[in-house]
Amino acid sequence: MIALVNRLKKSTVAKNFSYITMGSILAQGINLLSLVQIARIFRPDDYGMYTFLITQAFLLYTLGELGIRSIVIRTIARNKLTTGSVVYNGMLLRGTCVLLFFGCYAVYNYIGGSLSSIQLLLILFFALSYCISNLFEAAFWGHEKMLPPALINVTTSLIWLALVYLLPTKYLTVNGLFFIYFLINLITGCSFYIILRKLNLLIGKKQPFVASTITLLRESWPYFSLILLNLPISYLSNNFLDINSSNDEIGYFNLAQKLTSPVSLIIGFSLSAIFPNLSSLWLKDQPRFARLVSRGVKLFLLFAVVVCFVFTLFAREVVLLFFSSEYFPVIDVCRLQIWYVFLMGFNSLIGTIWGATNKEKLLFTSGLVNALISTPLLYWGSFYGALGLSYGYVISFAIFEFYLWFLFRKTVKTTISQAGLIWLLVGGLFAGSYFFLAELQLAYRIVVAVLVLGAIGYYFLLQKKGSTNTA
Repeated sequence: MIALVNRLKKSTVAKNFSYITMGSILAQGINLLSLVQIARIFRPDDYGMYTFLITQAFLLYTLGELGIRSIVIRTIARNKLTTGSVVYNGMLLRGTCVLLFFGCYAVYNYIGGSLSSIQLLLILFFALSYCISNLFEAAFWGHEKMLPPALINVTTSLIWLALVYLLPTKYLTVNGLFFIYFLINLITGCSFYIILRKLNLLIGKKQPFVASTITLLRESWPYFSLILLNLPISYLSNNFLDINSSNDEIGYFNLAQKLTSPVSLIIGFSLSAIFPNLSSLWLKDQPRFARLVSRGVKLFLLFAVVVCFVFTLFAREVVLLFFSSEYFPVIDVCRLQIWYVFLMGFNSLIGTIWGATNKEKLLFTSGLVNALISTPLLYWGSFYGALGLSYGYVISFAIFEFYLWFLFRKTVKTTISQAGLIWLLVGGLFAGSYFFLAELQLAYRIVVAVLVLGAIGYYFLLQKKGSTNTA
């Protein structure tokens, strides 16, 4: 064990993963504390408008980013002398694309949107600054230096937290707070750039813009295609609520997403951690890979469903602890959204396995099918507010799961024992927790949670013993 710890201390990969993980967890935790204070300051309609501005800014950023982040990291990692060229040309490319997409967005807002001219300018400035800041962060990742951006992100999150709690209330209007949020992001980007220059990481001769851009776009188009397919799921749901519902419902929906984000974070880091090992194992030992996938999918489903089941049982206490009675509708939205997180997590697991086995084309095919199923259901659900939209997510992803499971079993040739029983368990725990158990008295819910955790824990032990005996 001591030898293993010493090897991990010397491992650049282990250190970088630790920096990313700890930095992200700390920043997420700090931002959740900020969220509590913002929700206390704003009524649901103002909170809805504030979060809508953030979502629209990230929508512009996502479109303008063109899916090149992974390509930038990979290019720099393979040849450090390309850093200066990739970063500076990437800044020009992203800035130009953000302006082009902003023109389209301004037309949409004029026809059917709700933002004022000042708010349009705010989301434009934020999208531009975040595009550039994110590119600088990618340069650190390409050089495998994750500690500086992790420290900067945590520091600026602490500054944001202090401002949210200490600034006079008169400055904390919707537009005023979003402007401060933009300034914090601008400080983050400037800090990234200063440290990059100080560490002399922006090295290499700048290549011609056109040639460099064509290369980036040629490699990034699969990622950008997936981004476009996922827009209704990732961002446009807010626009559906803006068109068909109210700012209050936008606030409830986005607050529920924030409250379920820790579960998403845990699932995301788990998948990031196993991806390199899966990729390597598939090349070296495919029979062992098949056994690992067979067992791993089953255990992942059980672990994720338990987390979501417990969250559903105690969502009421979380909301009542931190938020006023005006936000009580968030309780039911949270209880439903957590099951979308479960389904999305399983989809991400399948995507991770396909990525490890060089089946990236299946990601596009399945993404297209998912978008075709989800988009009309999300639009329909938005007429019924945050809860209706959340039903749209769960129903559409549940339907998609039949297709995804069939495609997964067909393309990854392995047998997953007791799969049918586990999916029945998932359905039973969802129905039981959401429709029946969530309204029980707290003591009864605690007893139910302990019993389920004990049963699943016992199953995990049996699986571990079985794998040990097999080995």
